[in-house]
Amino acid sequence: MTRRARLTGLLVGLVALLFLGRWTAGVLTDHWWAARFSPGAAAFLTERHLLRLLLDLAAVLVAAGWFIGHLYAVSRAIGRVEIPRHVGNVEFHEAVTSRGLVLGAILTGLLLGMLVGGGASDGWATVELAWHGLRYGLSDPVLGQDAGFYVAQLPLWRGLHAYALLLTLLALTGTLTLYILVGAVRWMEGRPAINGHARLHLGWLLATLAVMLAWGYLLEPYELVAGIGGPLDPGLVRLTSFVSPALAGTALGAAILSAVWAARAQHTLLVAAWAILIAASGLGHYVLPAVAREREAPVAPAEVSRLFLHAAYGPDSLVEAAYPADTGMSGPPAIPSLWDREHARLAISPDTQALAALAPAVLRLDDGAHRPVWLGVVTRERGPAVLALADDRVGPTGAPLFYHAGDESGDTAASPRPDPLLELSRHVIRPGAPEFDLGPDALGGPVGAWPRRLVLAWTLQLGRLLGAMDPADRLAWHLEPQERLAHLAPFATWGAPEPRLLDGELVWIAPGYVRAALFPLSPRVEWEGTTVGAVRAGFVGLVRAASGDARIYLRGDADPLARAWGEIAAGTVEPAGTLPAEIAAEVGYPRELLDTQLGALEQGAFGRVLQRTGGEAGQRTPILGWAPDTSAAEWSTGIHRLGETGLAALLSARADQGRDVVHLWRLDSAATLPVPAQLARSWARFPLFTQLRDSVTANQGDFDTGAVRLARDGAGVVAYQPAYGRSADGRIALLWVSVATGDRLGAGRTMADAWQNLLGTSVATPPGRHAAAPTSDPLALAREWMQRADSAMRQGDWVRFGRALEALRQVLGVPARR
Repeated sequence: MTRRARLTGLLVGLVALLFLGRWTAGVLTDHWWAARFSPGAAAFLTERHLLRLLLDLAAVLVAAGWFIGHLYAVSRAIGRVEIPRHVGNVEFHEAVTSRGLVLGAILTGLLLGMLVGGGASDGWATVELAWHGLRYGLSDPVLGQDAGFYVAQLPLWRGLHAYALLLTLLALTGTLTLYILVGAVRWMEGRPAINGHARLHLGWLLATLAVMLAWGYLLEPYELVAGIGGPLDPGLVRLTSFVSPALAGTALGAAILSAVWAARAQHTLLVAAWAILIAASGLGHYVLPAVAREREAPVAPAEVSRLFLHAAYGPDSLVEAAYPADTGMSGPPAIPSLWDREHARLAISPDTQALAALAPAVLRLDDGAHRPVWLGVVTRERGPAVLALADDRVGPTGAPLFYHAGDESGDTAASPRPDPLLELSRHVIRPGAPEFDLGPDALGGPVGAWPRRLVLAWTLQLGRLLGAMDPADRLAWHLEPQERLAHLAPFATWGAPEPRLLDGELVWIAPGYVRAALFPLSPRVEWEGTTVGAVRAGFVGLVRAASGDARIYLRGDADPLARAWGEIAAGTVEPAGTLPAEIAAEVGYPRELLDTQLGALEQGAFGRVLQRTGGEAGQRTPILGWAPDTSAAEWSTGIHRLGETGLAALLSARADQGRDVVHLWRLDSAATLPVPAQLARSWARFPLFTQLRDSVTANQGDFDTGAVRLARDGAGVVAYQPAYGRSADGRIALLWVSVATGDRLGAGRTMADAWQNLLGTSVATPPGRHAAAPTSDPLALAREWMQRADSAMRQGDWVRFGRALEALRQVLGVPARR
């Protein structure tokens, strides 16, 4: 063996050793991290690493062997290759031996194999799901395949076909180019000339290409039913079912004639075969579809199409009914939502960088009462804190109210001071957390001995682990809840984690979504920047902020796709029914999915006749509300008929113990309202509304209206819209509320004022005057805070005494002493 060969072998071995070492370090790091949650989770992540490695190795070996074989075949056609050399001023040509050509073919083939096959591991989820199998129990009415075939098996067949076609095209273009360069294929006397070796090689490559095309033609009917190419057209379905086998037969004929050409040099036969295939393909894909497109009866009855629609997007619990309105007068919303996300953010923390998370939640007080709030997690220098903004009430001047921690007697009160409800350690799991946490209080495992630290430092690229370490030091990573769940269960797409309080502990709850690119008889919608045929919420992710523990539960109403992944990752995903009741009560409706579901319903169940409606700014997203019993947040949106200005239906969605509950209430003329955009324009014409807006802006403040809310009432639907003012120093307050029901409009400084104005029993409070609190009489409220202050003083709790005194001053309108 020459020195050059030994050096090349050593270099290749070193690269392989580095790759294997890096891979092994990554496997060990993930295994150690996941083992803190469960042995099954560690085993699943390890198996995933092994599957990805096998896929990459298989794809690289197949591609490398394919390219090496074709390059070797080309090298056999080369008679002599000379490389120019220079010695001093003398130039001479050195012949390259056949052994050098073979070595060059091997090295080039290996390089091409790594470039083409290196990303195969990205399709691990497709391979895993296809191997496991999937059944929905719904057979499409066109080809008779179960929906699970389109979700699990068809993507794998399409991926294999795309990879094989890519290898064939690269080999064909590459070898043809090389044969032209070496003169095996050339132009002589006005006609192409090709030697026998090159013709045999290219002929079999052309035959392989024709077989790949036939494979693709046979997949086309299934791709059409799966939603590729747009809505399913009956005429196109029948045409494709006929044309696809015909094109596949034509392609196989071209493959046979290409093989004949490779053996006998029948050039005319080859040109005729491929000309017929190209013409037939153009006719079948462009000309005939343009003629055969029909807008006739749908492929499947409406009932069958709706089954596929709900299987793809849900919700399974959608109930459609006429709204049971009586002839009485509507009342104000039992539990109004006075703050939306943007204005709640400004009330909790005007500094957008300091607010790590914000979500609506139900605060369960020590006395058993439930209060609708916005929970915000704010990052501060001394550590994060949880603030709870009351959503159904404000102070006498419209200022936001916050709940703070109760005392020994279990008292928890709403106060105008933004005091934390819960103080947190800076080591807790939270959005915006640092990439790593290294120290004795980190929520991770011990750094361990030097070999373990070397593995962790190599994988995490954390050089500090190689220095002197305290034996008590611990290392934690994946410190953001969404990142932690995504690494633990990468087969799901995880929604934004929402903060919840359970027994005084902060937990993060996030929905886990499963999606399918292909699904039969379902509308195509946009999801996370890509077009999909099915999206469902299948998992509930739970991360405890103080301990870092992560758990993933299968939802009780999970679809077959989510259940299949639950079986594949049995050690990571806990079965349906094991979700603790106290956690199930905190699971909200999967908010990110609701917009997608409504978009699918507009294309399917609504029959393109009904459409979502929104507020003044053309909003079409569902708006937050609260269930009458304050058990959960409830999202609602109005639906109207195209060309009409009145609401035709109201859709409400909420979660009940981890299961989705969705109602589509169809409204009659006695229970309807104008669309929110029209209501917003009518409210804006109130004279006092205009005066209030001008007064705020004249004082260098900002005046803004929130989205129009829709609430159900026994006699119909009630709409209301809060308006906010923000002073120059950043303080925000609720200044105005507009309401509507039936053909009545009203407005005022509070919900109570606005409703009285709607009934005609009062006039809206002019700007500059304080109205009563929306939920309490001022005298009763002052008496309550005086009692709290007296109780705190007797117990010597001066912090609580100061809060109560501050609240009492606000109620009485007494300015604080400076």
